[in-house]
Amino acid sequence: MSNKLGADVLFYENIKNNELFQKTIATYSMGVLIFDQNLLLIDANAYMYSLFGLKKINSMGKSFCDVFLCQDEEKLKKDDSYPILKAVKEVISTGVTVNRPDAYHKFNKNGRSDIVWFILNAEPITFNDSLFVIVTLSDITKQKYLENNLKDLGITDGQTLLYHGKYITEQLEILTTDAGIAKSPLSIILMDIDDMSVINEHQGTDVGDKIVSSLAKIITQTIRHTDFAGRYGGEEYLLLLPDTDKDGAAALTERIMHILTERRFGTMKKPVTFSAGILEINQPDININGFLLNAKILLNRNKEDRKTGWYSAHMANFD
Repeated sequence: MSNKLGADVLFYENIKNNELFQKTIATYSMGVLIFDQNLLLIDANAYMYSLFGLKKINSMGKSFCDVFLCQDEEKLKKDDSYPILKAVKEVISTGVTVNRPDAYHKFNKNGRSDIVWFILNAEPITFNDSLFVIVTLSDITKQKYLENNLKDLGITDGQTLLYHGKYITEQLEILTTDAGIAKSPLSIILMDIDDMSVINEHQGTDVGDKIVSSLAKIITQTIRHTDFAGRYGGEEYLLLLPDTDKDGAAALTERIMHILTERRFGTMKKPVTFSAGILEINQPDININGFLLNAKILLNRNKEDRKTGWYSAHMANFD
């Protein structure tokens, strides 16, 4: 074992045996990462893993990207372009603390690209004559989302705060063009709450309105900043997911459904569900009306066959 690896092991054992340090990072509402001078991880706290929906593992000796799902490994190898790693590298080369008010990390998960924003602080620390870097990351993704959507005032539905139908359709036209140029997949999810007329009749429209608003909030909190969500009709929602295939869209739909069915409304004993149609394209010159119509066909087929759930397809299946 080299002296360098030996220093890493000793440092790892030291922090693991430090009860105060472990209690602090275990309850810290920030991501904590510890790097050695070779940009390899020593440790990361549970909160950091939770930001990416990952299970905590022993990360010692692993590269950041091997653990935290970097979007482009080849790009990383070329120029260390990821802001978190650039900050660590700067601390290692200068020995000076680095602060970044708008660091971010782009990553891929379940076939979908995403981005998380942080306030970053990277501190040098010396142990047994070896340099390490402790990074704390305060998640500001939601704030970024709100900032980016301030410009969208006037194009949202008043009840759900999602984009209204006209605007979401305009964005679909733009995204289909972009997907054709970039030759990247684009998926849409058209969802409709099941048995809404029955719910309104037996529970009252106040409960119905609460369900509509609650599902909209779940969607807003679940989608990425690069996605779009709109109220397409009374109880219909349209989600636009760039750089996402139908399997990635299905995974997102399943997550939204799981969150919704865990909630109860009024005196209802059964969970509220929805039906959805998921459609993917990765080709130019798509007819928008045909795209939406085919998504509606999938949604209606699901309602007729079973309710609760979704059918997914590729646009080519309708040619």
